[in-house]
Amino acid sequence: MIRSPASNQSRPPSQNPTAESDPMTATPSQDPLHGVTLAMMLEQLVADIGWDEMGRQVDIRCFTQDPSIPSSLKFLRKTPWARAKVEALYVSRIVKARRHKPIAKKETPTGDA
Repeated sequence: MIRSPASNQSRPPSQNPTAESDPMTATPSQDPLHGVTLAMMLEQLVADIGWDEMGRQVDIRCFTQDPSIPSSLKFLRKTPWARAKVEALYVSRIVKARRHKPIAKKETPTGDA
């Protein structure tokens, strides 16, 4: 028996797979890595702290010997423990940057119209 997409509408919301996955009603993710690719992480870390510091903080050869984004991506995609360390470094940098980010002051009208 083939069901049409309309058949999902007769189900209660708890059994309707489209009701919970609606992007318009979903709450935003609290995960700091949500939407961030591994390539984006590496590029940001290289720009912020450089290969030398990355090699000191995460001791892997792809950061210390002839480092490059493509070779690092290849290694990190195959090595879960190393990827976890890079993700942790990235998250710690984000948290640190947010802590030190100056709060924008609201401009108050001066009444000089």
